[in-house]
Amino acid sequence: MRLETDSTPSSVAPSASPSTPPPTTPAKKPLDQTMVMQRGVSLEQLEQGRGGFGTAGKGFSKKDDKANKIIWIVAGSVGLVIVLVLVYVFLNINK
Repeated sequence: MRLETDSTPSSVAPSASPSTPPPTTPAKKPLDQTMVMQRGVSLEQLEQGRGGFGTAGKGFSKKDDKANKIIWIVAGSVGLVIVLVLVYVFLNINK
């Protein structure tokens, strides 16, 4: 698939003048210099770092989310008010 823009002429569209030289191609960008790893992690390195981490810390305990409770209470109250207003409106429409 080829993207054609105003700066690149279309192969289907006729050129404006036959003596126009073709557009120059941009210079090639140098490739990224990346290093190849000669070897991975050895078994000895894995065994040395086997200390683990403690799960008894505060980061892994269940947190009490007070804001979530407040949002649900407010949402329930607003929903109850809407339902009560709708019931009141429907009861007064028939009168």
